[in-house]
Amino acid sequence: MMIHNDTVSTFKVPFTFMSGAGNTFYFFDNREFIILDKSNFTKEVYNSDFLRKADGCIFIENSTDADFKMHYFNSDGTDGMMCGNGGRCAIRFVIHKNLFQNKPLSFCADGHVYKAELINDEVILELKPASEINLNQELNVNNLKIKYHSINTGAPHCVIFLHENLNVFPRLLNEIDVKNIGKEIRNHKNFPAGINVNFCEVINDTKIVNRTYERGVEDETLACGTGSAAGAFISNKLGYTGNECSVLVQSGETLKVFIKSSDSSIKLQGSAHLLFEGVLNYDSISEKISL
Repeated sequence: MMIHNDTVSTFKVPFTFMSGAGNTFYFFDNREFIILDKSNFTKEVYNSDFLRKADGCIFIENSTDADFKMHYFNSDGTDGMMCGNGGRCAIRFVIHKNLFQNKPLSFCADGHVYKAELINDEVILELKPASEINLNQELNVNNLKIKYHSINTGAPHCVIFLHENLNVFPRLLNEIDVKNIGKEIRNHKNFPAGINVNFCEVINDTKIVNRTYERGVEDETLACGTGSAAGAFISNKLGYTGNECSVLVQSGETLKVFIKSSDSSIKLQGSAHLLFEGVLNYDSISEKISL
């Protein structure tokens, strides 16, 4: 990879396309700061006609506080704060590229240091302790009163349980219009900065199903790591599930969430796969990409 300088404007930028339980990302080794305007670059990637759509872009960079820094951008170019599935994929990425081999590995994201490791072909990630927990709230959407709970698991989440809103939503999770209802709630005045919206169905005391409308992607995604953690944590807090919870996501995969009630710590475990790799041409002056 070439280092950005004033005499060369076009660079070959390798990329890796990855999936974390269905959450998809383009990964870039940006330790030499080839890509300066990461927000615009992400929008270029998402809006290109020749690349597969993804939920966001992740840039691996140097860090003085951890093994590396993970900088995540949503597909619309906004800074995505922390991404649970992205963080798990980052561990798989740096191991695949032989960048780091420590066990466990640490990375910095959104000002917090996270630890994770690869165990039996899955990545388990220790999220930051849950915060900003507000239970049994109510909002009005199109004259419908919806009971919800909110929490921050590295990103802000609204959690809605079907059985708490039987007078509002269909009884089956797969019948909910997640994109349109999620958009209404994401932009609700109760959440001035916007919020990720999770619709959850409790199956039993060890399993829930979760569908997420993601802020920044502005659509339902096939999986959301911090959203799955949010749903499992609130479910545990309300007594619906225990400290270990399996979360079935829209991709059909299952994430495992481990909760420690004493300090609100959360661990997230699941698959992280490399799907394909390639190289982009990046013009740093026009900030355009091509194959």
